[in-house]
Amino acid sequence: MTSAIFDKVALLSYLIALFRLLRTQMTTISAVTHLCASLLSPNFSVQIFFRVWIYILLTQFCTHYLGEYYDRHSDRLNRNATVFTGGSRQIHLGAVPQNHVLHLGHVLTVLSATAALTLVPAPSRGLALTITFLAYSYSAPPLLLNHRRLGELDATLITSVLVPLLSICAQQASPPLPLFLQLVIPPTLCKFALFLTLNIADRRADHAASKITLAVHLGRRGGARLHYFLTVLAYLAATVIAIFDAQRAGVLPALRLLTLVLASSPLGLSFGLLWWKPFLRRPLLDIRLPLIAFFAWRTFGKVISKRRDAVKSLKTLKATSESGSAPPLNRAGFAMASSSSRDCDVTIIGGGIAGLTAAASLIQQGLKVRVLERRSSATEADSGADLALWPGAISLLKMLGVERSFFDKTCFPLSTVLMCNMDFDRMGKQDAAALLKRIDMEEVTRESGESFVLVPRQSLVKAIRALVPEEVVEYGANVERIVESEDEDMTVVIYSKTDDDGTNSSHRICSRVAIGADGARSRTRKHVAGNNVPELRYCGEVCYRGVLQLRQLDDETRDRVEELFPDAADARTMRICYGAGLRSSFGYMSADGEVAYWWVKVITSEAPVNKGKIENCSWPEPLKTLHDVTADDAFYLNAIEDSEELSTWSSPRVALIGDAAHVVSPNMGQGACLAIEDAVALSTQLATYWHEADGHVEAFYEYEMMRKSFVGAIVRDTRKQLKVGQLQAWPAVALRNLLLRIVPATVLQKTLKQSIFDVSAVQEQFRSRKVA
Repeated sequence: MTSAIFDKVALLSYLIALFRLLRTQMTTISAVTHLCASLLSPNFSVQIFFRVWIYILLTQFCTHYLGEYYDRHSDRLNRNATVFTGGSRQIHLGAVPQNHVLHLGHVLTVLSATAALTLVPAPSRGLALTITFLAYSYSAPPLLLNHRRLGELDATLITSVLVPLLSICAQQASPPLPLFLQLVIPPTLCKFALFLTLNIADRRADHAASKITLAVHLGRRGGARLHYFLTVLAYLAATVIAIFDAQRAGVLPALRLLTLVLASSPLGLSFGLLWWKPFLRRPLLDIRLPLIAFFAWRTFGKVISKRRDAVKSLKTLKATSESGSAPPLNRAGFAMASSSSRDCDVTIIGGGIAGLTAAASLIQQGLKVRVLERRSSATEADSGADLALWPGAISLLKMLGVERSFFDKTCFPLSTVLMCNMDFDRMGKQDAAALLKRIDMEEVTRESGESFVLVPRQSLVKAIRALVPEEVVEYGANVERIVESEDEDMTVVIYSKTDDDGTNSSHRICSRVAIGADGARSRTRKHVAGNNVPELRYCGEVCYRGVLQLRQLDDETRDRVEELFPDAADARTMRICYGAGLRSSFGYMSADGEVAYWWVKVITSEAPVNKGKIENCSWPEPLKTLHDVTADDAFYLNAIEDSEELSTWSSPRVALIGDAAHVVSPNMGQGACLAIEDAVALSTQLATYWHEADGHVEAFYEYEMMRKSFVGAIVRDTRKQLKVGQLQAWPAVALRNLLLRIVPATVLQKTLKQSIFDVSAVQEQFRSRKVA
């Protein structure tokens, strides 16, 4: 008896869940549209109206079921679900098995197609089948329109254009053109704005699940602009059509219709302004603009009340954010885990340039940080040769507190880059036959207010580490696993260490989020990308590097080396020499002329196993001498590698920065700069949205929106330079050298200017969040 009762209760619960998956609230707009279009027929048929409506309902229900299944990953991450957004959550609550939802979605699709062929009048069946196909493709493969920036357009096309056309054709109506335009054009614009707005609220969860809607692509501010533009355009279109229709229907009927349509304009326009405000604590999306024209008096008070509450919430958020004591807010009842249950706020995996920069930035903005570095000591972590810093990275380092004296004494600012033939006899005399192009780097960087500089990697890492308390960084920590817990609102990083007695011990650290800054061979990247992680790609060449501390050389060797450099340190010049399958550069990299660098890139089918210096080096002079006088501990050999771009740089609770996010070859000297810029951009976004329950998701989203397109352009340009530098056949080499000679320097300088990241927005955010 008891078992039977439980079975009935379970069945009832299952049926209720299936009903909720239908999301019947969302069928109101299409029902009103269908009714209005059908009533345009002087021979309105109730029977045809209901037959077509049944078809429309079946089509919407199949869309809802398939959307629940194919959008389940983003819906699971959505903590701000409403009646219209974030899914019904029945799959995630376990009320309905997900395979049942998929199968029922396919069944409803078949029923929709069947209804199109049976219930819809014959002349309209082709149009009905088109609607079924587009509705199925909204979330389902192969088109996955709502995952490819086309969902908003697809939904608008169906509900505002094809459905009224179907209703009119089914009723065999021939409405006057102005009336038809009034039915289609303003609602199309309004509904596109509506669907865009709905997806703006979901953009964080969609982004975290790699679902790229138009709202994700445009971002909050871009989406707000488009929403506002479309809304204004809708009301202007309604006005123009009403004026045009006055010649047919008379002035008074036209004014009545226009008054009814424009009744919602103050609400629609003022609502759009809310999206220009900073991050909202909840999605203010219970808008029904397409319905207000039909139910103006009934809903007017309710909408005004909602907007008043929204504005009040916005003021509360602003006040609490400024005081730094904003409570965790969430409509879905999500409760943030107590910070006392965590070891820190943010765990940073990797203690190189990216990791240390992120730590310094987060600490200065009031967050508690731990850094886990795989290498056993700071000395080992500091190893490396020469680096280049572009103006954006320099500005951020100064903002974080790196002393100006560091840049004045340790760095080597460049005024000129000379691109030359690999003809060292002529190069030494700056012969016109050897010089291919002279790039004015002062012109490239003038607008930024900073220089393009060279710096020893070891010196740069030490300068950044000085900004981070020693106890924050834990060396010898080998990260093994990362566990993200949405229920407990934390990320657990499990790592091992070798104890003094030689045994391995396992440790764990709990934080709200983690940042992967563990380089090109990042384990964190594998956690974020899963099976889609791209493999490192060998670029077909290796780079030999050396650093020369000139003061440590004996007088004879120092004189010999300095003779190789055709320019004194005051010339602020860097040479890049191009040969057939060989490129090189050498010069100073400290302002006092006491530190020099050299590098040679050699094309080879595979990287050499031996990482030491070359025995019996046969390079042309002066490269051979530079190689021979370099100390073993100042010599570096690296295979040049890159990888395909990741589709996303974050999972729900882990974000990637630097080489962990984007492996780039060193051809433009951007590796360290991208790491620094990523680190400050992400940490500033985290600090900005930290007091929101799911603010870290918003921070990850804003970070990628800020950085991804810029970094992608740098990676692509770097690959192009790599291919150009690797030319070996003499006709290709000759053509390259000819083009370098004839292309104006201003063209190349303009391209290089686009490689400077504008850090002004990041700096403004950082200064507003910095703890005194």
